Amino acid sequence: MRTIILFIFLWVCQSSIGLSQTVIQMKKDGGVSVIPCKVNGLPLSFVFDTGASEVSISMTEALFMLKNGYLSEDDIVGTQKFSDATGGISEGIVINLKEIEIAGFTLHNVSASIVKNADAPLLLGQSALSKLGTFQLNLAANTLTIIGAKNTNAAAASPSTKPNESNSTTAKPQHAVALDNPISPIIGNIITLGNLEIAEHDFSEKMTWDIAKAVCAALGAGWRLPTKEELNELYKHKDAIGGFAAANYWSSSEYSSNFAWYQNFFFGNQFYYNKGNISAVRAVRTF
Repeated sequence: MRTIILFIFLWVCQSSIGLSQTVIQMKKDGGVSVIPCKVNGLPLSFVFDTGASEVSISMTEALFMLKNGYLSEDDIVGTQKFSDATGGISEGIVINLKEIEIAGFTLHNVSASIVKNADAPLLLGQSALSKLGTFQLNLAANTLTIIGAKNTNAAAASPSTKPNESNSTTAKPQHAVALDNPISPIIGNIITLGNLEIAEHDFSEKMTWDIAKAVCAALGAGWRLPTKEELNELYKHKDAIGGFAAANYWSSSEYSSNFAWYQNFFFGNQFYYNKGNISAVRAVRTF
C-alpha cells in the first residue's frame, strides 16, 4: 500500500514539474485587457478577446505593415464576409501572419483579418489562442497563464528576411525600381506610356475597390489605381504593355459613393459596379 501511495506521489510530482507555466501580466486600456505581441517582428498590442474567431487588425496597421515589409502580397489570402458584434455583415481581407510571438512562444501561420475601419482595435482571437494550448485567465490579477504550451520557436522551416531587405542581385533597367519592399516585384520593370508609368505585373489576387486603392498606395512613391481615362489607354495598348488578363480592371474613378468604374480587358467596355465586387488591379503613377 505504501509503495502504491509513494508511486502516485512521485508521479504527481513529476507531472507537476514537467508542466511548465508562463504568466503574462496584461495591461488595462479603456476597460479591456491588452497583451503585447510581435507580429512578423513588429511590436503590437492586442486586445485579448476569446470571443473573436480570428486575429484582427485595422487597415491602418495593415498598410503600415505592407509599406514597411512586415506583410507581403503573398500573405493576402482573399476576402471574406464577417459578422460583427451588432449583427452587421462587413467584408474584410483574410491574411496569413507568418509569426506571432507571445511571451517567448512563437505561433506560426496564424489566420487573421484586416478590417476596413482604420480605427478598429487589434484583437487577439481564437485563431491565435487555440495554438497556445491550455491557458487560464485571472480577471482579478489581469493575468494570462499559459499552461504546458508547446514552444514552436524552432518550427520555422524557411530562413527569414528582414523588412526592406532584398536577396535580388539581378541587374535592373533604367526605369526599374529597387526591390526595397516585398510588394515591389509587382512593379518589376516599369512601362512608360506618355506621362504614365505602369507596373509590369497585376496583383495576383483580385480584390474590392477599397482594397485595390489601399494596396496600390502601399507600394509608395506615388503608385495608385489608374483613372478610367488612363485605364482606357492601358486597354488600347494592352498588347504592347503585356501581362493583362481577359478580366475586369478597377479604375480610381467613382460613379457614386458605392460604385466605381471598371474596364473589361477582353471586350473593352467600361461600366461601373459595386465597390464590394472584386476585379483585377494594375498600379500606375505619373511622372
